[in-house]
Amino acid sequence: MHCVVAPLSLLQHCCSKGVSGSYCSPEAWELAIHILHPRSTRIHIGADEASHIAEDERCRKRLRLFDQTSEHRAKEKLKLAHIAKVARLSRDLGFKEVFAWNDMFDKSDVEDMRDAQLGDLITPVVWGYKADVTEPGYFPDHLFDRLSKALQGRVGGIIVTGWQRYMHHAPLCELLMVSIPSLVTDLVYLLNVTRNRNDMWRDVRKLLRCPAHLESTVVPEKIGEMLFVPHKDAFLKLCDFHGSRLYKLVADELRNYYYPEDVDEFVTTKILSLKEKLARRNSKESDDS
Repeated sequence: MHCVVAPLSLLQHCCSKGVSGSYCSPEAWELAIHILHPRSTRIHIGADEASHIAEDERCRKRLRLFDQTSEHRAKEKLKLAHIAKVARLSRDLGFKEVFAWNDMFDKSDVEDMRDAQLGDLITPVVWGYKADVTEPGYFPDHLFDRLSKALQGRVGGIIVTGWQRYMHHAPLCELLMVSIPSLVTDLVYLLNVTRNRNDMWRDVRKLLRCPAHLESTVVPEKIGEMLFVPHKDAFLKLCDFHGSRLYKLVADELRNYYYPEDVDEFVTTKILSLKEKLARRNSKESDDS
């Protein structure tokens, strides 16, 4: 199997015909995943953030076969046909459940989703970054009603991803060591989403075996001209959950960095609250020597 980076104009896969040559097709991608994960029964095929849809001449010709009166609906049908095709490929490879983001069909008609047989092929994954995704207007009108009608039996459940890269300067909650308390926090929240935040935080601290005096241990501090207010995860270095010792190992590893800009980049984007502590330690060691 061979893949190369395509020129910018060809980065989008044409959903009307497989791209020939050395560019990877959906068939190749899914086969590679199946080979690497032969025991997996589920696959997520993506289906989000696609641009330049139906701009390829092959797609333009195909649009006329879908709907003669509405170009918007024709594009929706084109997307649905492509998602269905990729989902069938997944099924043929043996995946029992196929996930797909809602982005590319969340405005599609129920009739068109049924015609594409999405209900037999995929489980939709509706995502959102707002704290309250029930806010009117955040999702397309009647999204959940349409999905429940078109994909009967495929609606329900929550995927806990530990994924928060929409905030690029926060610690990576999907990686060790932060992933463990992140997962615990998610699960405590899902037990009862109506609970008071303070009650949930108390349970999280108990499960992570944090000390009783936790709240007073981390306070805002000035670093240069900036006032840094630690995130809640700054408390976690004082807790005794499995994997917590990695905090100390990471802090110690920083001493092996030679170039200051490398240390600054890592600390600024990952563990800014440790920067001042490390600087004080280095200063003390210099004085002692």
